Amino acid sequence: MNPSFRRPAAVLLALALAAPGATARTPAPADAPPAAPVKALLACQPITDPAQRLACYDNAAGAFAKAYEKHEVMVVDRAEAKAAKRSLFGFSVPHVKLFGNNDDVEIKAIDTTLAEVRSRADGSQVIVLEDGSRWLQTDGPEVSARRGVKVQIVTAAFGSFFATIDGQPGHRVMRLPN
Repeated sequence: MNPSFRRPAAVLLALALAAPGATARTPAPADAPPAAPVKALLACQPITDPAQRLACYDNAAGAFAKAYEKHEVMVVDRAEAKAAKRSLFGFSVPHVKLFGNNDDVEIKAIDTTLAEVRSRADGSQVIVLEDGSRWLQTDGPEVSARRGVKVQIVTAAFGSFFATIDGQPGHRVMRLPN
């Protein structure tokens, strides 16, 4: 058994970061009961006898490790959740609460760097950011900025997005699939 799963503190940390309902194919509601391997870990917590509690944690951690190796349970830390949400910023996706009712990983704006501006045949422009995400300019004057300048994209009214590039007047933009 993996030694990191032996210590109850490490197990509880993984438990706290595990997404509820991670074994399901569709996102579980925030109040969904935890997956079976997580329930087994939680069941060990109230045991007062040290030897019985350790045996319970050893068994539950072993089951958790097997479920993790089979990708039946996923463990996501806040940094990974934020990176995933940032990569989806600008797309219309359902709101998924990765941390139950304590989900504080909500992206309302991104601050990044411009990689390039491409002109399309129809005269519109595509703003490409350093992460490779592409944004179509939907209004405003032509973007004239060089690689490496600061870009901020924020959520605007009615699900739209607004980009400010190198302090120039802002532009309404729409995220394009990569």
